[in-house]
Amino acid sequence: MRKYLTILCVLLLAASLTAQVRTGNVYGRVTDADANPLPGVTVTLMGSLTAPLTSISSAEGRFRFLSLPPASDYSVKAELEGFKTEVRENIIVVVNSNVEINLTMELSTLEEQITVMAVTPVVDTKKTSVGANVTQDIMQSLPTARDPWVILAMTPSIMVDRENIGGSESGQQTGYTARGSTSGAQNVWAMDGMVITDPSAIGASPSYYDFDAFEEMNIQVCGADVTVQTG
Repeated sequence: MRKYLTILCVLLLAASLTAQVRTGNVYGRVTDADANPLPGVTVTLMGSLTAPLTSISSAEGRFRFLSLPPASDYSVKAELEGFKTEVRENIIVVVNSNVEINLTMELSTLEEQITVMAVTPVVDTKKTSVGANVTQDIMQSLPTARDPWVILAMTPSIMVDRENIGGSESGQQTGYTARGSTSGAQNVWAMDGMVITDPSAIGASPSYYDFDAFEEMNIQVCGADVTVQTG
């Protein structure tokens, strides 16, 4: 079974990494050709990892789908009588992300459907944390040792206490800090949304891992949400 690993480097002076988030969200707004909001639109989200989900747009034309498992094949379809059906495909959702999909529907006298290949936004305007998402494709293609600490070493702003060349240091955990943190005891590890930090070595991982089991890794170094208990 594939796992989702979140590594949290909680800081003394800045907020910590998000510990328990292992899903993403899709949200957006439906408007007509004149940019007026369209209420009552039936918006359906489909993907290989979830059953079809339906949302009705609000008076402001807004819709949202929360807690979606990471995948790269989501699609969104908007339907309203008197308008052409609008479809967005190939929507990518990663751990701890908010994907904005805005739909414009045109008037139609005949039944029509418009399909647009969606482009995932580069900037997540709702995200307040700082960190990195590492997909399975990236993990499998990087010419490095195969453990999460090597990924930590390549994450911007994180300093590690050793270089793991070809797995020569994989027999023990790498120490790491970020953004002025001086205490590893504020680090948090979580897998599939559950905190697994070692209770006998606070801030450390309780185990070593099968690197091939990870679907995605999410590393955050500040701006964590209220689910994180440390400073």
